[in-house]
Amino acid sequence: MSINGKHLISKVINLCGGTNVFSGLHSITPKVSIEAVLATKTDTIIASDKGQKKLQWMSEWAHWKQIPAVKNKHIYFIDPDLLNRAGPRILQGADELCLLLDKVRKN
Repeated sequence: MSINGKHLISKVINLCGGTNVFSGLHSITPKVSIEAVLATKTDTIIASDKGQKKLQWMSEWAHWKQIPAVKNKHIYFIDPDLLNRAGPRILQGADELCLLLDKVRKN
């Protein structure tokens, strides 16, 4: 599952100087296949979902070394309480996301 360009988190990504590779999709929270992720050749993968265990989710990406984000170990997790809610804590989530994207840009 991902987000499109109309989602609040996508706006935070833009604020941080990033690009949501799935911004053009029609559904606000589209389900995307692994093939779709492979095709993007994305530099960073960020998750923020309570439904998944952090370490398990991150380790599942290890099989896809052809994705630059995996190859360069730029797979991150942000606490969903900070990023997934449209409230004051999203500022904390935005700060964390911006720091992560800055880290990726420096590598």
